[in-house]
Amino acid sequence: MPVTRVGSSGERRLFPSPNTRKIVFITFFSSLYLYGHVGTLYLQARGLNLLQAGSLWSVIVATIFVAEVPTGVVADRLGRKRAVIAALA
Repeated sequence: MPVTRVGSSGERRLFPSPNTRKIVFITFFSSLYLYGHVGTLYLQARGLNLLQAGSLWSVIVATIFVAEVPTGVVADRLGRKRAVIAALA
């Protein structure tokens, strides 16, 4: 049975480390897709109409959807840290 970290009061901590808190914070706000709204306004300012901007965002979201499984396989084979380093290179 795996060992879990327990706080001083004997209860489990929701976020056991500061890094976990940071990851949860970033993931939560990035999953809201707030950049889509601002991005649409930016694309309109660059001369695209709403249909063109929406089509572009649809392609971006579809690409993310299709890439989920292959990138997960890469992360499983390389390990999390090396996969993130490879993605940022």
